[in-house]
Amino acid sequence: MPTELAEILPKGRNTVIVNIVDRTHGGAIDASGDLYVPDSGNNQVVKVTSGGAQSTVVTGLNAPFGVTVDTAGTLYVGWWLRITI
Repeated sequence: MPTELAEILPKGRNTVIVNIVDRTHGGAIDASGDLYVPDSGNNQVVKVTSGGAQSTVVTGLNAPFGVTVDTAGTLYVGWWLRITI
């Protein structure tokens, strides 16, 4: 089942920014403003650029549930029964 992530503005307007993920669990934003979203249902991590372009950056994971990006731009992903750092 697809999940939508939306940007909710203070005045209540919202814009869907990701609608291709299945069971997401949070996300991380890098220094460039790009969003990384763990897509647990599809075993991948999706990147959404600040311009709105979507791409898959990591595949073959077992239900990723957490991501973070450090100041150097390195992406860290945790997934079920395994944590990679």
